[in-house]
Amino acid sequence: MTESMQILKQGKPALAFLYLFTQTPLHIGAGSSVGAIDLPIIRERHTGFPIIPGSAIKGVFRDEWVKKDTLEITDEGKKLFGVGSDSEAQSGLIQFTEAKLLAFPIRSLKGCFAWITSPLILKRYFRDLHKNDFSMPNSLIDNKALFKKDNPISIEDHSTTAKVILEEYIFEYLDDPPEILYSILTEELTHKNEILKEIPKRIVIVSDGTMSFFTQTACQIAQHVKIDDKTGTAEEGALFNQENVPSETLFYSVVRRSSIKNDSFDPFEKLTSKIKEKNHLFQFGADAGTGLGYCTTFLNYKLHIQQSENQF
Repeated sequence: MTESMQILKQGKPALAFLYLFTQTPLHIGAGSSVGAIDLPIIRERHTGFPIIPGSAIKGVFRDEWVKKDTLEITDEGKKLFGVGSDSEAQSGLIQFTEAKLLAFPIRSLKGCFAWITSPLILKRYFRDLHKNDFSMPNSLIDNKALFKKDNPISIEDHSTTAKVILEEYIFEYLDDPPEILYSILTEELTHKNEILKEIPKRIVIVSDGTMSFFTQTACQIAQHVKIDDKTGTAEEGALFNQENVPSETLFYSVVRRSSIKNDSFDPFEKLTSKIKEKNHLFQFGADAGTGLGYCTTFLNYKLHIQQSENQF
């Protein structure tokens, strides 16, 4: 019997979903310059979608179990996140995957802005949820999209067809999004965030190519310059561009329970308790001092016992 099956026999979910919803722009740097962008964000190599590495997520949470006076990690923190030193090396009880993009905000001619997603993103999301009853139309092309005609961003033209205008591009109505998408988002996005609740109302499913294009061209570019302390003017050659993921972007990470070393110690409950203690607000990535990276964060695992059983 595998370790995951042993966990399930005890009635405990083997995985959870961690959702990160950006309240402010987010910068997790790729570490190298690309073209005119001096400080680009980290992206998937094959799709261009922005991601948050699992190490960045783990590091933020691990820091919550570090003693502020001695900067040593607590015993509970060692159980949760592991220890790396040679003398007492051990793995942690929870593992974080990289946070994948689920919905990306984009400017809309009507209703201010929409959230876009794509068939590839949704298929991967449902795969991670271990739900096989999700399908998308095969005829989704670049100038058509799936959205509800009565949503706040749809332009209803009775002489032709409904459409949405995102940035400067027009997308004609192809069909409604699958109903299961609304039920899943309602089940999963359980945090009482009024903006988060707007996502199902404003969701637009575009083609994978369009999604990749928008996520690479519609991120925020912030220009910075260094001021000379002596003259109070900009230093020559100190102008640089920084790319940021915009506010109101939704990511998710799959969190796995890796061991049952202590039956009385539930890592998901410990993590949930810490998230509630911090009022669901954590800072990820760089430039915390200038307000970047603050995310509404919540863990959902109560609904994943059945999905985990299907997995194994």
